Amino acid sequence: MNQPITPEAYTLTIAPDLDRFVFTGEVTLSATAHDAVSTISLDCAELAVWNCRLQPENTEAPAMDCPFSVDPAKEALTVQLPQAISGPFTLTMEYMGKINDRMAGFYRSRIQVDGGPSHMAVTQFQESDARRAFPCFDHPAKKAVFNVSMIVPQGLTAIANTAVKSVHEKDDGRQRVEFEPTPKMSTYLLFFGVGPFEIHTDDVDPRVRAVCLPGMGKQTDFGRVFGRKALAYGEDYYAIAYPLSKMDLIAVPDFAFGAMENWGAITFRENLLLHVAGVTSREGESRICEVIAHEITHQWFGNLVTPEDWKYLWLNESFATYFGFGMVDYYHPDWEIWQQFVRTQTETALSRDALHETFAIEMPGGAQVAITTSTAPIIYSKGGSVLRQLEAWIGPEHFKAGLRRYLTAYAFDCAASHHLWEALAEASGMPVSELMQNWVTQPGFPVLSVRRNADQLTVSQRLFSFLPNDSAQVWMVPLTVTTYGPDGRRPPKPGSWIGKPSTSPCHRAPWPISSIPNKPGSTTCVTTIPTTSIAWGSW
Repeated sequence: MNQPITPEAYTLTIAPDLDRFVFTGEVTLSATAHDAVSTISLDCAELAVWNCRLQPENTEAPAMDCPFSVDPAKEALTVQLPQAISGPFTLTMEYMGKINDRMAGFYRSRIQVDGGPSHMAVTQFQESDARRAFPCFDHPAKKAVFNVSMIVPQGLTAIANTAVKSVHEKDDGRQRVEFEPTPKMSTYLLFFGVGPFEIHTDDVDPRVRAVCLPGMGKQTDFGRVFGRKALAYGEDYYAIAYPLSKMDLIAVPDFAFGAMENWGAITFRENLLLHVAGVTSREGESRICEVIAHEITHQWFGNLVTPEDWKYLWLNESFATYFGFGMVDYYHPDWEIWQQFVRTQTETALSRDALHETFAIEMPGGAQVAITTSTAPIIYSKGGSVLRQLEAWIGPEHFKAGLRRYLTAYAFDCAASHHLWEALAEASGMPVSELMQNWVTQPGFPVLSVRRNADQLTVSQRLFSFLPNDSAQVWMVPLTVTTYGPDGRRPPKPGSWIGKPSTSPCHRAPWPISSIPNKPGSTTCVTTIPTTSIAWGSW
């Protein structure tokens, strides 16, 4: 992806055949070459490409046919240009693909409609499966605007990220459905689907719609209402309006993940959206709400601001995990969902991270990070837990102000971890970057040991793991120390420290702290507290 080419827009037409499970496609890429290029390499997988035509935009010459080659092993389409070009150009490609049964790319689901078997088809592109539906720059940093049209049989409903712009009937019993342009976004967030869908619009916020198979409309009421509430929470908390004219919650019978945050067209496994009165348990209701909140959080964290590389995927998933629980707690405090968070997220993360073979929240190396049962407890659960600790340390208002600063600065663009840390540090005036560098870029976590000798506390740390280790890792660890006077009264504000690794002095306020040299695998801070009764807490 080091080509000096910036995609601007894709104009994509998809014509699915649900009888033969194939589709034909035509895509026109509008892009700019910043240096002279003689070849263009696009991501392309399992597509039969028929032709490629180049049209430089600064000339009146007709479009030129281009020779091309496909490398299935590298999932690459290489287009040889008739001559080196620079500046704006369009490249049009015609091709055919499969509507597969692997729940990735453009895939099909078998359904029962009107008493007989039938099929629907939807997309799932995260992390890198948009290339199975059209040749493209299939990388999160290569954002563009998408203009989607679908040619579908009359009687079926086509859905995409944005609202329908126009519908034109064709002579062959099909109709061409054209959708509004999307915001500038990454390929993995693109969605289109076709099937015998019902659409149910929310009475309070008509932007929120539930999409389901026939006869299931009543089962979408619960999720649709909470989706409306979660959308309102996001707009208020982040202080950035949701930028699309609709937000669909789509129930899909065959779905590999719990849900997917496609911008404006969120897909869910049916059991995580549909609610059956008298059957769905309270735990099931809580799970439905948490998943909906998770995906709606992504409309800002991931969709509006996207990680510039998959190694920063935690910028999406950790925030969606944290706010997924936070939004539910806001509307249902009686559910005590933060207790569930500790049990299902924090404890899960601690167990996974205590293994010798663990890894950092920010995944090192490679352009792609796969979400598996091994990586999810770190990216989702540990990341969300660290964010909860961070908010408690810098304070809820500073946390909110920093997130608003971050989202506003990088809206419709991409970001890396340090961009978030810098925004939070600017909002709080606290050393967020130094702290988060420790917790996000290195694996594992420390166990702290505290000894008290009269009015002196000695705090040391070492890597915790289930098996013996000789690790020399150290972390900056915020500590909160509350002192009590002889009369049992607490001061107006507890003192806090950050124990720094190495021989650096500990950051502290307001009491003096001295640092002693580290032993292998241990950082020790010693502080003298002028009181006789101490309550302390830490991360």
